[in-house]
Amino acid sequence: MAELGVPIVPLPPCKKDPPPKGWQTLATTDLETIKGWLVSNGQPAIALEDSNCACVATLTGVWFLDIDNMKIVSEQIEKDTGHKLQEIMTLVVRSSGEKRHLYFKQNDASRALGNVDYDGPDGAELCSARVNGKYVVSPLSVHPDTGAEYEVTRNRNIIEAPVWLTDWLRTAKRSNGERKEKLAADDTTKIAQGG
Repeated sequence: MAELGVPIVPLPPCKKDPPPKGWQTLATTDLETIKGWLVSNGQPAIALEDSNCACVATLTGVWFLDIDNMKIVSEQIEKDTGHKLQEIMTLVVRSSGEKRHLYFKQNDASRALGNVDYDGPDGAELCSARVNGKYVVSPLSVHPDTGAEYEVTRNRNIIEAPVWLTDWLRTAKRSNGERKEKLAADDTTKIAQGG
């Protein structure tokens, strides 16, 4: 991914846990720096080919649409916008099952959007826009639960997101926030001490 201009930081093999402290500023596209992170006391600590990596969203680089429920998100986007996610010809990575990461170049609309979490009515996250200071696990990394590799399913150049998608995410961000505020206002249940 570094060769595509996507900054990365290494993760331990078969893990997607947060990278080392300060990872947002450590992320780089320089392969020599990345190889240096994998050395301890002059000896290889982790073979580069065995390490997972995190692709990091930066305001001057790329951002990611992390979709946890492709069916629901695709249907909602088509209903709300008349467009299909499948029409977007950008790099797409499968993390596990139907979960996908769509990669996009930053532009003014995405920077203004910021990070977005889009939850379903039950509160489960359906998708998130990881615009700045967030990451997704890179292709060829090994998923900790399935043991399968994160796989590129659409090998395309990374493009800017279409306006209709950033507009939809902005609306989803607003409606999601309003729903959470309403739930908080409606919840008059007190939490017992230690609860």
